Amino acid sequence: MRKKVRNKRLYLLETLVFLLLIVSYIQIQDKRILNKPSQVESGFLDLTQWQADDTLTLDGTWEFYPHRLLDPTALNFDAHRSDVHFIQVPASLSQTSNNSFTSGTYRLRIQVPEDGMFAIKTRTIRSAYNLYINGILLHTSGTTSTNIHEVEINSRYAMLPFRSLDQHIELVIQVASDERSLNVSGIINSIEFGTYPMIQRQHYMGVALSMITITLLFTVGAYFILRFLFQRSLIHNFFFGWMSIIFAFFLSLMDEQIMSIFINYNFTQRLALQGLCATSLIIVMSHFIDSVFDRVIPKSFIQFANRLILFSTALIALNALFFNLDSSFFYMIYLFGLINSVLYSLVTAFMSLKKSDETTNFAYIFLLNISTYLGLTYLRMLYPINLYHLPLFVGLVLAISGSLLLSKIDVSNYRKNEELTEDLFDSYRRQNRFFNNFVPEVRDGIQKIYELNESIFDKESAPLNPAHLKIISDINQESLRLFGLLDIVSFSSDTVTTTYNEAPSNIHVETLV
Repeated sequence: MRKKVRNKRLYLLETLVFLLLIVSYIQIQDKRILNKPSQVESGFLDLTQWQADDTLTLDGTWEFYPHRLLDPTALNFDAHRSDVHFIQVPASLSQTSNNSFTSGTYRLRIQVPEDGMFAIKTRTIRSAYNLYINGILLHTSGTTSTNIHEVEINSRYAMLPFRSLDQHIELVIQVASDERSLNVSGIINSIEFGTYPMIQRQHYMGVALSMITITLLFTVGAYFILRFLFQRSLIHNFFFGWMSIIFAFFLSLMDEQIMSIFINYNFTQRLALQGLCATSLIIVMSHFIDSVFDRVIPKSFIQFANRLILFSTALIALNALFFNLDSSFFYMIYLFGLINSVLYSLVTAFMSLKKSDETTNFAYIFLLNISTYLGLTYLRMLYPINLYHLPLFVGLVLAISGSLLLSKIDVSNYRKNEELTEDLFDSYRRQNRFFNNFVPEVRDGIQKIYELNESIFDKESAPLNPAHLKIISDINQESLRLFGLLDIVSFSSDTVTTTYNEAPSNIHVETLV
């Protein structure tokens, strides 16, 4: 009992350390950004003293013109000063307007020390938008319109190079959002600014890290699936393979969105794809936990959770792909089923841990890793939480911890099979010694009975006399000795039958009885 309590304390400590590392990583990244010297005030950023030795975030108060898509090439913003609001960026537009349909124009002016090639890296802008630099349209994402039925939202990262004009940069972003199914819209993550070489290097590093992580997960997943199919390995290899592939597909829809290279989708369809991936991941993860933890999760709960998640996900997917309905209720159902299934799986697996060996540790770290990331991901879908490169790091930990877990399981199974095989061979050797020692003696006894029986029949024409009685007495004693020997060694009926079948065919068994 004390050992069980001590082990559970160990896993509780691992949980706290894991969560502390994640929170610390996010806090360190936020603090690193806040410590940078850039701070936009009233829609203006003075960088005349900037050394151009690092990238900056364009955080602060921007000019915002609500419900107007102002074209910087056709007007002077000074004519609309009466309409301007100063809002915090990054932040949701919901703080500026309570209208269900939110649109408007962001504007920021930057003063740089000298002219040159600069670039910005836009991250999550949950709106359709058009981005202008110094009056030139550089990038369009989705379809902006004042007509609610014509808005189509995309949300993808973009790296945009440009040249300053007279040490001046004017950044204008027209946005249009339909917030009936979203809680946040507008610029909800920081926009990075710097010289073109620095932004380009940062962008390519992010893409390379995404490609490496996704490729690794696909490779690991394919390896374990093929291993299951061709080597007939245990079923948890199959589940882990699909987990890795689904997680890779899920990551390809996040951040740099590598999947956009292969297929085209809008923001709502992307949410539906992410929901389907996460749901599939939860279902496969439940079966993986079930197979690794010796089926500690009740089958009834797995069936209930799978049906609930599949049903709610189907509603969300249909709404996202074919209908234009308010899906907030469906999202509530979906998140409720998702979070409860994850928490139940985590708690049940935690309660099932009975020993503190390496296999169990890897299993727990693997489970904790994927469950925590899924929770953070869906919190980010509801609130503007920046996870930075955390999804990619989680993907790497997933591949490494899962591979180590399955390796430990394979080693453990190999050792068990080796011990079982050794026990079988030892039993076989003991059985062989038994037959080598006792079978000859049994055969000799049967042969002796046969000979005594033949001696009776040789003398059956003669009357019974003391010699005959002596022979019959010897037969009875030999029979008792033989059957006593059979009782001692506990011969099976098949063995006795086989032994008698090997005896001379003309023996009179009735005489023995």
